[in-house]
Amino acid sequence: PATAGWPTARDRPHVGAVDGKILVYGGTKVRGGQVERLRDGALIDPATGAATALPTTGAPGLESPNPWAPLVFARGTRALLVAGGRADTHVAAVFDARANAWGATVAREASPPSFGCYDAASN
Repeated sequence: PATAGWPTARDRPHVGAVDGKILVYGGTKVRGGQVERLRDGALIDPATGAATALPTTGAPGLESPNPWAPLVFARGTRALLVAGGRADTHVAAVFDARANAWGATVAREASPPSFGCYDAASN
């Protein structure tokens, strides 16, 4: 959409409802044949269509490649975003919609343990 503050088009973003608004964060975009991981997003008020950009300070690197879907769990004004599949730098992050601020993050392990899956890198 051409509405000011709305996030750009993207693949596999984190999307969820938090504090009565729609949260859109991250995802990927192909530019010049290269996949770019996005670390931006917005809170969109469905009643008005107004969007507020998410802060980039403290924004986590959550990548969600196919076939896994990114997850958002929300309660009240806070949301937990979880990367689906392999993560860039973080596997989970907390966002506070009322404060419009990133909170705690969970960093990716250098060598993740295998949980019996056929692809240990996907654990």
